[in-house]
Amino acid sequence: MTKFFKNIGNQGFGLNEVLIGCSILAMALIVSVALINENFKDLEPVFSNVTQSYTYKEMEQKMVEAATKYAEEESISNGGVKITTQTLQRKSYLPRLLDPKDVNVECTGYVIYIKNDNQYTFEPYIKCGDYYQTEGYR
Repeated sequence: MTKFFKNIGNQGFGLNEVLIGCSILAMALIVSVALINENFKDLEPVFSNVTQSYTYKEMEQKMVEAATKYAEEESISNGGVKITTQTLQRKSYLPRLLDPKDVNVECTGYVIYIKNDNQYTFEPYIKCGDYYQTEGYR
């Protein structure tokens, strides 16, 4: 290494050395940006779940969509099953549901999974503090 620097003298680095150095720095930068970007993709659902606001009807629809996926992936075949929002959130099928009138109030509820013959229906029930409650909520 010292032999290399002795040959340079007062001339400095040549074009080849500068290009090689820039190439190495560019590759390191590309790899680090890719790794950082990949790590933040995992956090995206967390941030979007907290800031997303839904109407009560949209929340009920989200619950039905989440319960449908849950029933399919968990292979639930019998009807009359009560699927809570806590279960759907714990298994990452459903984001946190915050009351649109008061974001400090978290909505809770459940979806009844009903099987009639070969037809499946989902009935959502939600309660958001004192602001809203689906008719028939128990």
